[in-house]
Amino acid sequence: PQLDFWSIAKPFLQSWISERYNPKKLEEWTKKNAGQWIEGAKKLPEVAENVLDQINKLDDFHKSSKERHEELINTINKGKKSTRLLVILFLVLIFSLFLFKTIN
Repeated sequence: PQLDFWSIAKPFLQSWISERYNPKKLEEWTKKNAGQWIEGAKKLPEVAENVLDQINKLDDFHKSSKERHEELINTINKGKKSTRLLVILFLVLIFSLFLFKTIN
């Protein structure tokens, strides 16, 4: 059997929409919530200022994060150079010991 959901739901939807968007109910709802809207509107400049402060802090954080990143890269590169030098010195020492033993 085929069900026509629209014909079943139509009366309910019409009733729901007419109740929900009834001009008198909208007016009552607006009057009831106007105080909250006004209080919220009063806070908007403070909220906007806080948002701008947070954006500025993010920018500062990004700059300092970038600087820390560059410092870490430099430290790693210095560590790599030190490690290479130690490996070379170790190889020279081993080679010298090998030559010393073969000569004696």
